[in-house]
Amino acid sequence: MVAVIAVDMDGTFLRPDDTYDRERFGRLLATMRERGIRFVVASGNQLTQLRSFFEEGDADGYVAENGHLVVEEGQAEPVSTAVLPHDEAQLVIRSLTALGHPFVMSGTECAYVPATAPDWFVDGMRRYYHRLELADDLTQLDVDVMKFSMITDAPVEEVARQIRAEIGDVLNVVISGPRDMDMNQPDTHKAYGLGLLLDRWGVDWKDVISFGDGGNDVELLAASGRGYALEGARDSLVAVATHRAGSNSDDAVLAVLEEVLAG
Repeated sequence: MVAVIAVDMDGTFLRPDDTYDRERFGRLLATMRERGIRFVVASGNQLTQLRSFFEEGDADGYVAENGHLVVEEGQAEPVSTAVLPHDEAQLVIRSLTALGHPFVMSGTECAYVPATAPDWFVDGMRRYYHRLELADDLTQLDVDVMKFSMITDAPVEEVARQIRAEIGDVLNVVISGPRDMDMNQPDTHKAYGLGLLLDRWGVDWKDVISFGDGGNDVELLAASGRGYALEGARDSLVAVATHRAGSNSDDAVLAVLEEVLAG
């Protein structure tokens, strides 16, 4: 039985140009609705950005910011918002600033980038964070902080090692893409966020199909009854996936869903 379908976005559901076959998806969504199957978007990206890809009501839930913000569509308040303690957020800001790598700080309403960040970084991050502001001193902002993220033009494994050495006891550093990494609160990830929705809906993990390609999808695919790792997925994800799928360039998620829903 399939009760929930959960998809990562970048490198998975979306093509490299941030598009997908909307007409094809619409047909699949209609079939899902007929069968009572819920559709969930699970991504490290900002909720506002994720919603921009869909019509209102297309998704039954959003697991945004790697599970730090969980929303059930149609509900006025989030299911969950994970806020980092103030002193820990301050420590992370100071540590990342000292390392010299530009970064994004995800607040509950907006994301923030140091004003000194280079244009290529700011422009790159606007792809993932539609609500993004530059700030002279992030330590002076009176905001609730959820997580931190970055893209880097340096070797991502080496940058991750440096950051883990500084803040590894505060945040979990995860390589989510070829140049991307997320710094998540301990035990807060996509599987945690989707699990909150499953509990509300009375759905068992064995009835979940999930899709992903990055290190931030490991817990999600490992928990799902069927977990599909896309072509080019990180080895850590392939190791826990029960199934493989083709390339996001070829709408592999939609192709698999057509097979699943035809069965």
